[in-house]
Parts: sequence; C-alpha cells; structure tokens
Amino acid sequence: MLDSQFVERIATQVEGLWRKTLGGHGRCVVGITVPPHWDPQDPVDPVMRTAEALMREGAMPRLLYLGSASVEEQMHGLHALIVPGGDAIDPRFYGGHHSPDGNVDPAFDAFELSCVKLALERDLPFLGTSRGSQVLNVAQGGTIGNLPANSDVDHAPANGRTLDGRRTPRHEVETAEYSRLEQIVGPDPLVNSYHEEALDELGRGLKVTAWAPDAVVEGIERKGHPHQAGYQFFPEIDKRFQGLFTRLVEDALRRKAF
Repeated sequence: MLDSQFVERIATQVEGLWRKTLGGHGRCVVGITVPPHWDPQDPVDPVMRTAEALMREGAMPRLLYLGSASVEEQMHGLHALIVPGGDAIDPRFYGGHHSPDGNVDPAFDAFELSCVKLALERDLPFLGTSRGSQVLNVAQGGTIGNLPANSDVDHAPANGRTLDGRRTPRHEVETAEYSRLEQIVGPDPLVNSYHEEALDELGRGLKVTAWAPDAVVEGIERKGHPHQAGYQFFPEIDKRFQGLFTRLVEDALRRKAF
C-alpha cells in the first residue's frame, strides 16, 4: 500500500496540471475519491479517466484520499462527488458472509463510505461508477452478494482488465422508464461492465434504474434525488455515456448558484 504522503504529492502535481488545462479555474469543483494504491499511469485507472470526463465539461476535479485532512475538510467547497471503480468492499461493512475476490481495504472503505454519507447528507450531486455504485448501496444500508450462478451474461470478461477491453460493450441493460439513465442515454443501452460481485439487498431510499438480462442490478438512483445515482459499468471509458458527466456538472452548477 502506498503511503498518504505519496498520494498527496502526486495529487498535488496532477491537480496543478488540471488547473493549467482549465486556465486556472473550473466551472465547478467535483471531488473524486482516490484509493491508497492509486496509479495514475495505469491505462485503466478510473480516477484519471473520470477526471478527463469532468474536464471535458469544464469542471475542476479535486482528489480526495486517506490522509491527514478529515473528510469534512476535504469535501469543503465541493459542488459534486464521484466515487469510481476499484476493489471489493469489506463484507464487514454490510454484514456479509461471503469472501469477495481480490483484496479489501477496510480503512479506505470507511473513508469512501464517510464521503458518500456526507454527500447524501448535503444533497450533493453524486455519481458512483462500478465499485462506486456498491459504495452508495452500502452507505444506505444495502448489501453486496455474488453474481448469479450459471448466468449467460459476461460480467467479468477476460479482457476487462485492459483499456480496450473495458471500452468494449459487454451486454445490454434494461433501463427503467423515466429514469435519469434512460433520459440521457436512451432505452436499453449496451454497457461495458466488469465486476465479480453485484448489489444484493437494496439500500434505504434507493430504486433500481437498470438491470442486466440475468436480473443483476446495473443502475440505482436515490428516490426523489435523481442527481444521486450509481452505475455498475464504466461511463468514464465510453464517450457514449459522457452525458452522465454533463448532467452531473449541470447539477453541480445549479448547486453552486445557491
């Protein structure tokens, strides 16, 4: 695991480059959570791809990470929050009994859950992608479980660990009528998900907005707060979904105006 000083140093460098790219300012400030093992040189790194999607909308990304500053201090002045993809969540945070594939990091899980809970409390526009949708669900008391056995849907393709593989749509999802996802990308889009777990029990105040053909949940929204949503796929990789970032920034600008 990388230490927080290393992450802070790299974050300071890339944020400086982003400020120059945006001419010293952005239309609004959107936080992105960063894992302790962050590698901005990784071609499939969701943090950098998310930052690029935001800057296409003129928004200034701010990186949030485990360190000396508290969650409240790091989120001060944010107009929106994004939690991108990453590793599995420690089952102890939702009373789970299965063993997720890969490593878990309970300290980082606690950090991201605190960020999401504060964003919900402040009614900040929120977007969770891949792992981020699961963090949203757990933050609201939901659970995570295994993918259905013998499913014909390829949720974790072998080439999903490469950039080209993640750009390749894997399966269709059925979108809920009038949901934000349907409004932005249309009904039943092809998505590029890569995950080895799925939402199980839905969290408080959430509703399902997209399903895979095997009924695995691929999209959720907070009831009455459609600007707070999570998707099990990678919109930052596929420009067909750039509209999700456009709408998030529009919501952030409305919040900034208050």
